[in-house]
Amino acid sequence: MKIVLFDIPEKESAQRAWLREVLKNLKFTMLQKSVWVGNSSLPEEFMNDLRARGIDKFVEILAVTKSGTLRQL
Repeated sequence: MKIVLFDIPEKESAQRAWLREVLKNLKFTMLQKSVWVGNSSLPEEFMNDLRARGIDKFVEILAVTKSGTLRQL
């Protein structure tokens, strides 16, 4: 599972809209407007687009390999 988190400045709202649309097309699910989860891998083209648009510094991508729950604590 992948978690994509982002905090793109308000002045870059078009970039935020682009990112949300791409994540939706990649079959990711929105948990919050800036937190998305999905089981598919992220294509290299997506990573290149983040860099080309200059928003890669606002995006964090986490790979989760083990599920968890607060009940286990």
